[in-house]
Amino acid sequence: MKYNINAEGLGTIFKPYQEITMKLLWENRETFSTRQVTEHVFNELQKLDPETHHNGSRTISRASIINFLKTMEEESYLKYTTTTGKGGYRRLYHSEVDENGFKRAFMVRLIDSANKNFLPITLNS
Repeated sequence: MKYNINAEGLGTIFKPYQEITMKLLWENRETFSTRQVTEHVFNELQKLDPETHHNGSRTISRASIINFLKTMEEESYLKYTTTTGKGGYRRLYHSEVDENGFKRAFMVRLIDSANKNFLPITLNS
């Protein structure tokens, strides 16, 4: 994740499709397949900007959403369970914390990183 100092709210660390994805998981507290997440994101993006989603075209790929979910799991912000289905294994993603829990965990990591990487420099200057 990159921190955008010029954005506001969750937009400081998430792109719109990423914020929609996380809010779905935070607010529902159940498991979702990548297909379910993708369909939800497409629908929400359509509501935000119908002009860029005309004739069923979409501005974000399913692969981008899948990669984001994997990254969030690798960063320990999401969990998944594996299930089998037609065509092989599937991941069902969920969040064990709500939005405020995520924000707290993110801030702890951000502050720890800043202290580790910048504090020695500022103290020695």
